[in-house]
Amino acid sequence: MELEEDYMEYAIQFSLSLLAISATYFLDPNNLYSYGTLLLIPLLYGYTAYISRDSFKSCSFFSFVALIFAPLNAQMAALALIIGFGNVFVSFFSNGNSFRDYYNSVSLPMLFTSVILAGAFFYGATLQPEIGETVKNQVSATTADKTSLIIDETGIVDIQREEHTHLMRETSTATVIATEGYITNETGNDLDPEVMTAFQNAREEVPSQVQEQAIDDTESMDISEQVEKAVQNMFEGGNIIYLAPLLAVLFYGLHPLVGILTAISAVSMRTIADSSE
Repeated sequence: MELEEDYMEYAIQFSLSLLAISATYFLDPNNLYSYGTLLLIPLLYGYTAYISRDSFKSCSFFSFVALIFAPLNAQMAALALIIGFGNVFVSFFSNGNSFRDYYNSVSLPMLFTSVILAGAFFYGATLQPEIGETVKNQVSATTADKTSLIIDETGIVDIQREEHTHLMRETSTATVIATEGYITNETGNDLDPEVMTAFQNAREEVPSQVQEQAIDDTESMDISEQVEKAVQNMFEGGNIIYLAPLLAVLFYGLHPLVGILTAISAVSMRTIADSSE
């Protein structure tokens, strides 16, 4: 019976690992809904935490099957490392059968995996600059898209555009009036009626034309492109290595979410197992 259970654990580990990595192939950093594919990773972790509640399970090494997708791109390589090392660490540090125990089972694994990811990125970016370039482009593009989304939601651009066009109109109106006054003083109020009419028309037409041009200029500004270029310039050249600790911190920052999802998964596995007995 134990041998049959061992085979079952190996089969489930293998299947969940392949399912998790293959699903993440469809992850699009710019598509919020595609992040749902990552839910299969805490599902795998939850199963591993449950079967490893008493002792380490060697079947957790089967998760390294995810590395077969690593050659596809940098994103898949990173996810393969997360799945492989994270799953083994979860099995090693899992201890207990409560929700809190399952939650804590991913604390150290995520810390160690984040360090491994940072080291792998640093090593890869040093030997193969195209890896660092790919990650830099993804980080800059994602940052730009999210910044643009926040700006659109808060209406900051609309407020700035309104203030800018109002300022341009007020400035152009004051300029026309000042020009009219200067010419009138220089000529001793001896202006032709046609010139006076032209100045009166300019008070209305010139500010309107300047305002329209200001609106066109502000609408042509692409905030996302500016942010993307700024992030790319920040990590230009040798500065790309600073992405390594940034990636580690960002990854470990997901610990509360991953811990809760893993615990929910493990408790669900426990409930199913108890009900089948």
